[in-house]
Amino acid sequence: MKSKEPRIKLSGNSFKAVAESATDSIFVADENSTILYCNKKALELFGYQEEEIIGESLTILMPERYRKAHFKGIKRFLSSGEPKWIGKTIEITALHKNKTEFPIELSLSAWKEEEKYLFAGIIRDITKNYNIMKEMGILQTISTAISKADSFNNALSLTIKLICQEGGWSCGEAWVLNRAKHMIEYAPVWYMSEEKFLPLFEVSKQATFRVGEGMTGSVFLNKTVWNPDITAHDSNFKRKEIAKQVGLKSVLGVPIVTHEGEVFTSLMFYLSESKEEDTIFTRIVTSLAIQLGTFLEKKQIEERLKQSRDFYITILEDFPALIWRTNVDGIPEYYNKTWLKFSGNCLEDELKKDWSTSIPKEDFDRLTNAFQNASKDKSTFEVEIRMKRYDGEYRWILSLGRPFYDIDKNFKGYLGVSYDITDQKRNIAKLNKSYIELQQTTEELLSTEEMLHKLNFELEKKVEDRTKDLNEKNDTLLKINTDLDNFIYTASHDLKAPIANIEGLTTMLDDVTSDPTFRNKEVISLIEMIKTSISKLKNTIMDLTEISKIQRMEKDDIAPQNLSEIIEDVKVLFFDQIKKSNAEIRLNLDDCPVIEFSKKDLRSIVMNLLSNAIKYRSERRPEVLIKCYQKDQYAILSVTDNGIGIDLKHAKLFKMFKRFNTETEGTGIGLYIIKRIIDDAGGKIEVESEVGKGSTFSVYFKHQ
Repeated sequence: MKSKEPRIKLSGNSFKAVAESATDSIFVADENSTILYCNKKALELFGYQEEEIIGESLTILMPERYRKAHFKGIKRFLSSGEPKWIGKTIEITALHKNKTEFPIELSLSAWKEEEKYLFAGIIRDITKNYNIMKEMGILQTISTAISKADSFNNALSLTIKLICQEGGWSCGEAWVLNRAKHMIEYAPVWYMSEEKFLPLFEVSKQATFRVGEGMTGSVFLNKTVWNPDITAHDSNFKRKEIAKQVGLKSVLGVPIVTHEGEVFTSLMFYLSESKEEDTIFTRIVTSLAIQLGTFLEKKQIEERLKQSRDFYITILEDFPALIWRTNVDGIPEYYNKTWLKFSGNCLEDELKKDWSTSIPKEDFDRLTNAFQNASKDKSTFEVEIRMKRYDGEYRWILSLGRPFYDIDKNFKGYLGVSYDITDQKRNIAKLNKSYIELQQTTEELLSTEEMLHKLNFELEKKVEDRTKDLNEKNDTLLKINTDLDNFIYTASHDLKAPIANIEGLTTMLDDVTSDPTFRNKEVISLIEMIKTSISKLKNTIMDLTEISKIQRMEKDDIAPQNLSEIIEDVKVLFFDQIKKSNAEIRLNLDDCPVIEFSKKDLRSIVMNLLSNAIKYRSERRPEVLIKCYQKDQYAILSVTDNGIGIDLKHAKLFKMFKRFNTETEGTGIGLYIIKRIIDDAGGKIEVESEVGKGSTFSVYFKHQ
């Protein structure tokens, strides 16, 4: 609350005249900290009008954190009279009308009027000095930090981090100039105060700029750039969309230049709020960039030199040859790891070594002469010598030396490389020996070749005679086979008529014996036996005819066949046998591929397999499974029964007229026919059987 008479009563106008003309701000307050007077400079410094501040408490000029301590200090002074700050000058933070804080220098004095204390304060704005000190502090902090960095990127990373932390920036990044590509590329260093800014750096990693392009490229024109809102529509910031997404507004771009004035790196700093240029901070960073440029350039050069040195040292150390170097006087001063491994010594011992103890005298003299002659005119030399290895073995060494010079073309000694050529020399000796042996062998081969020509001629004559003899025998066999085929065909054909006549006669006899008056049972029994024999003979003749046709290759045209239809036709043919035996026939043809085959031959195979499955049955009801499926390059037809089975250990399957059960009617040529048909077609047949349990016949049809 304002006091009733806030203004101070001064003696005359002398105090006012002095105070109003002062360059510092002056305040006068009473024991209650009520402001009684302030000069024009104070009003300008704190941003108030006179009527706004006179009668108010001094605490409006200080941050809230200081107010409690202020009242406590006034109370202590009034009660004890012992001053703590009276008569002294202190640095403290003041509060502007717009609520911003700034540093001041404060001098306090106190005196009594009418038994009441009055206090006067002289205030000086030290913002400029403070900023200078702060600038120096930041520069010193950053310079100290980056001086300890072990690489260019680490120094750059520390710089960005410290500037952001000291200046309160949200995040920062660096860009470098790729001179080879003439493009600005993202440096792998950045700092962020919050994880939410990470997407900016992810986008930046993929971005490149030309010098002068956008805000980032403009910095490489050696310009310091400030933009209060990079997300604005007219902003030339190329990454404005991602900046808007993560919540960034202001940006400061500062170039870092070489000692020649060329920009090689730029630093970009971002704020989450839109802010007009902070000239003080810009000056700090710009000033820092000048120092940083020199330092970073030096770091970069040192790093490149170190990498180059390490690269060549690594090459020399691990090079698979013996590397050495001398000084200008020809005294050795370096051997690589390969050399030390050869000698078995450490570098210190090797440098002290007396070489005449490791090299035979004649070779040592030759090496010394070659080196001395080359040293006269600083020329190269090459010499072969023997040198003792760590295990005591003398090895042949080819040593080559050449002079080397420093950057100012001063002779610095000899640099050489030596190769262990012992194995090569041994190999050459072996090759020479082998060459002599080869010549001898060649002569022997020429002699042998002549003999082989003679033997070959004799062999060819014998082969020719043998071939002629085989051809004649083959022709004879073909003729015999043809005659046999013709005989079988003719015999089977010619026998059909007599058998038909006999069959007719037995029919006539049936008419006689069927008469009720005919009582001779022996004749009737004989006639039945004749009829049975005729039936067997007819079946044999039919089988012989079938064999003849197979051997004559009398086949239908090969074509895709419907296996299901063929099986049904055969089932109709065997209707009586199936019904009489009460056989169960099951089909599994769902996975059956197309079978390209002779229809007649396929029908013959199915007939013989199904006939055998029913014929050679046990006391059980016949159960037959006909299955068709594909395996590899074959279509497989399998017929499985539960019949009497076959003893495969003693059975010779697929032989003509071979039967395995004499109690059942048959000619024994069914399996022979199947085997002959499937062999001629490039397929095969397999059998699995167990006596008393049944058999499975699998026929493999090869795909056409």
